[in-house]
Amino acid sequence: MNRSNNSTAPVGGAWDISTLQIVIFLSSKILLLQIVLGCGGNILNLIVLLSRAMRSRTNLIFAAMAFADLFFLILHIPTVLFFVGTIRDAPWYRNGFSQVIAGMCNWSSAVSIWFMMYATIERVQVFRSPFRTSKRSASTRFFVTLFLIAFFCLLLTIVHFINPKTRAANKYARYVVFVHMIFVVIIPMCLSTSLNILLVCALRKNSMPLRMLNDSHVHRSLIVQRTRTERKVTAMVTVILSSFIACNLPGAVVFVMKESDDTFDDSRRHILMQAVCNSLAVTGKVLNFLLFCLSSEHFRALLKKRLCYLFHLHHDSSRRHNMSTTATKTFSVPLNDL
Repeated sequence: MNRSNNSTAPVGGAWDISTLQIVIFLSSKILLLQIVLGCGGNILNLIVLLSRAMRSRTNLIFAAMAFADLFFLILHIPTVLFFVGTIRDAPWYRNGFSQVIAGMCNWSSAVSIWFMMYATIERVQVFRSPFRTSKRSASTRFFVTLFLIAFFCLLLTIVHFINPKTRAANKYARYVVFVHMIFVVIIPMCLSTSLNILLVCALRKNSMPLRMLNDSHVHRSLIVQRTRTERKVTAMVTVILSSFIACNLPGAVVFVMKESDDTFDDSRRHILMQAVCNSLAVTGKVLNFLLFCLSSEHFRALLKKRLCYLFHLHHDSSRRHNMSTTATKTFSVPLNDL
């Protein structure tokens, strides 16, 4: 018995140390890399989505989603600083600020998820009506809808602004947490799955453009181009939603396990599971930029055009500034010599 205990103790200690090292690695170096890539990608997304050539209702929703993802990633900077030790012992961080950060992270994540659902519903409506313009005007009602989504998500995640110990003392807090899980995790997953099925069915059953090709040769190129564009956009949204399910489903399972077990955080293995799920959730936000660029030639072309325009604008401004400075110097030198 003693020999067995002695032989297993180091293994358990080694497992605890390795688990802690993995958690720190995921929450510092990996998370920092995700923040840099995600922030840079979402900024590039906004450069394209807010350009005049891309200001449709759907793209405005995607732009709002990019803002939410950008906010979500920036809010993880204190987590990196905590795990590298910079603010680990800071009283202001431990006394409430970390909980505010946690609440805002959950809020921005929920806003991003429901903006994605809204954008996908918009795309499904446009795809099922091929001759319905995808550049409908962004009315006041449209912006009010975006505001109501953000406000509704704030109400859903308000419980995460409260300290866990305070939540545990309130018997109604757990029910509110489960409501948050249903509306932010389960319903979006079911909705995204349903939308994926609708999009795939629409791609397979939409034979209307093919019939029109046989009846009209005048609009042949227009119909082919529109069908190709719609299929590319639909495929892009499908991949985005699929990645959303893959990156958020593990977190949903762990969330249910945690809320069903009061001693869940006592196990370092469970802490590792949470760290991995959090890393997957952040990865889902980072993937949005890659999916946009890799799946759309039009997006890449507009991004290149916008970056070239901004670069030349900055270059011309710097050139004019240098010419002005040079002219001032050449004019002042002879005066000083005299």
